[in-house]
Amino acid sequence: MGQYQEVLAWGWLAWSSCTDSGMMPQYCEAIGELGVAQIACAERCLLILTNAGKVFTVYYSSETQCPQQVEGFGDKEVIKLAAHPDGKHFLALTSDGDLYSWGSGVGGRLGHGNNNSKDEPTLIEALVGKHIVHIACGSTYSAAVSSSGELYTWGRGNYGRLGHGCSEDHNVPTLVADLKGHRVVDVACGSGDAQTLVVTDAGLVFSWGDGDYGKLGRGGNDGSKTPKLIDKLQDVDVVKVYCGAQFSLALTKTGSVYSWGKGDTHRLGHASEEHVRFPKLIEALQGKHVVSLAVGSVHVLALTEEGEVYGWGRNDYAQVGETTGSSVLEPTVITSLQGKVIVGTACGP
Repeated sequence: MGQYQEVLAWGWLAWSSCTDSGMMPQYCEAIGELGVAQIACAERCLLILTNAGKVFTVYYSSETQCPQQVEGFGDKEVIKLAAHPDGKHFLALTSDGDLYSWGSGVGGRLGHGNNNSKDEPTLIEALVGKHIVHIACGSTYSAAVSSSGELYTWGRGNYGRLGHGCSEDHNVPTLVADLKGHRVVDVACGSGDAQTLVVTDAGLVFSWGDGDYGKLGRGGNDGSKTPKLIDKLQDVDVVKVYCGAQFSLALTKTGSVYSWGKGDTHRLGHASEEHVRFPKLIEALQGKHVVSLAVGSVHVLALTEEGEVYGWGRNDYAQVGETTGSSVLEPTVITSLQGKVIVGTACGP
């Protein structure tokens, strides 16, 4: 992602690396000094990946003034982190394609063949030799994509979210067999009554898991325990997918954004609280050329190729705007960031 010149945060800031909680973005000098490549937010902490491949953490309720380094990787370079805004476990991918996990082990989400929690990063032995290239955390489960485009999932299996045709927990990474013949390039995992989405190198999007509020994108509320194609996205060249709490999003090659699922708190960005059961284009972002999204439980940030940030959804702590309010109805530029070329975003709960 490149080195951040500055790190800013806003909303409910319960860690002391930033100057104060408030509506305006605050400078986080202790984090910015690390040379940040990626930030990933979890339920109780945030993870920081540096340009040197080191990992640091800051717990929201901690009185510690400085980020603390996460040990356990030896001399390996970490290149990607995964966490979930509602989650208590973490994944770290190294430059040689190995995957490490730590945190809560309930439901087998760490992938070590048991339900034990880990205080330090531990190599997932079952994935050694698979050369993992992409990772994702749900609130209670995990996913990884190999260099050959195979998808592995593990952890809590409720609602069929793992894609193995059942609702059983899996405590080791297990191949999603129904995607054989497709090369997966991205995966997103949800929270609570969770859904899972993938996109293939052909731009096809598959979804499965709980179907409440239409968040699987095929109309109705039916769930699925195996991957099913989202027909409405076949011809729009999707490159990235995202999951929030009871809603889903897709980003296309041309920078358009589609959203669907539960609509309250305006989390879908359609200036309405109606639930949407098929992917729907977010009109307010047309012409903005979005390059990435950051998705919290019920709010979203969109980063454009011009370095502007648009936010929408729940806003009780000014998560997506300079003033507090119940919600922001549709994508609205965060004016206090204008004049800065933003290169990356992350959302907490």
